[in-house]
Amino acid sequence: MPAPDTISSHEEICNSALQRMGIEPFGDFDEDSVQARLANTTYAGIRDAVMREHPWNFATFHVQLTLTTLPTGVWNWDFAYDLPPDNLRILVVEGQSSSEIDNWTISDDLLLTGLSGAATLNVRHIKRIVAVEKYDASFIEALQERLQFEWSERLIKATTFMERKAEVSQVKLGTSRSMDSAESTPQRIEASTWINSR
Repeated sequence: MPAPDTISSHEEICNSALQRMGIEPFGDFDEDSVQARLANTTYAGIRDAVMREHPWNFATFHVQLTLTTLPTGVWNWDFAYDLPPDNLRILVVEGQSSSEIDNWTISDDLLLTGLSGAATLNVRHIKRIVAVEKYDASFIEALQERLQFEWSERLIKATTFMERKAEVSQVKLGTSRSMDSAESTPQRIEASTWINSR
């Protein structure tokens, strides 16, 4: 079973999780097996969910959104900005303060706000990262734990295993988040200190 820091493909991530469950690995996502079909239909969604839940350093970026037309029927927001297609979660919006923390929302691939009407708006967000070589070991560990939990009912049908994996997953996810957070300090986006790229 490969260590998280030696894994180089999505199939390896899945197979490492399967092996921990005592289940035979598969060759690729197109293979005609229960494991491969399950991985092919659920892996990407589970990966994105784990990535979205925490501002992992490798997946956190600054980006400029572009002003667009406010949709018809929107009455409680002043401006709309297009979200990038790879956005998983907006973390901070430029100009946001503790008293204005709710002065924006996400709707239909748009960021709606009253904070700014400028041509561009700076935000810090979690970006969908597909390239496995960019993942750090703590994320891979958390992802594999979640895969085991999500797949256990379908592949094992053992309630005690599911309960145990749920407990272990929460503990390991907390540890992974702590390790990742220790590698950076909290940041607030300010117009005067904006970083256009990582």
